[in-house]
Amino acid sequence: GKSSMINHLLVKKNIARASSVAGKTKTIDMFIVNDAFVITDFPGMPSTDPQVDGMWKGKWRPLIKDYMTQVTDIRSFIYIHDIRWPIATDEVKFNKWMRCSFQIPSFLLLLSKDDKVDHNRRLMGLNNARNKLGFEDKDRHLHYCSNNSLSSCRRSRRLVLRYIESVLGFPDSSDDVGVLPDEI
Repeated sequence: GKSSMINHLLVKKNIARASSVAGKTKTIDMFIVNDAFVITDFPGMPSTDPQVDGMWKGKWRPLIKDYMTQVTDIRSFIYIHDIRWPIATDEVKFNKWMRCSFQIPSFLLLLSKDDKVDHNRRLMGLNNARNKLGFEDKDRHLHYCSNNSLSSCRRSRRLVLRYIESVLGFPDSSDDVGVLPDEI
């Protein structure tokens, strides 16, 4: 999920606490990257776990709203969704809330666990996510996985790094001036 992606992108083990259980991230965690920008990890979306759903409605949503209204220079919002699962109603509401309530110049739909599905399931997951979340042609999406033994996963990491560098206004990364670590 989110924390695993942050660990993978930053080439750090356990900088973000990752877990196979939903609701592990209970706070807004911020990671300063190379003194250049901040990656922010929000608590996860509600799930089938009633306790997580209660935490979302009671604490996490207000916490995220406070953060989003107080931070003035948000460049992008990366929404991570496990490609294996259908989009839930709460995810649709959350994405609409983020798009309509806050001035965010760039959205990226990141479809995780890409290495766990075949081509047909990947296409179905992509179409489901883009349609239900209202992502238009101008909105970007990337497929992502964090298995370093697969070249497609290493490539997906590089694409996310390039996206982040582009929304931050860094020079073209093909010039080898990237602000994020390129090698794992």
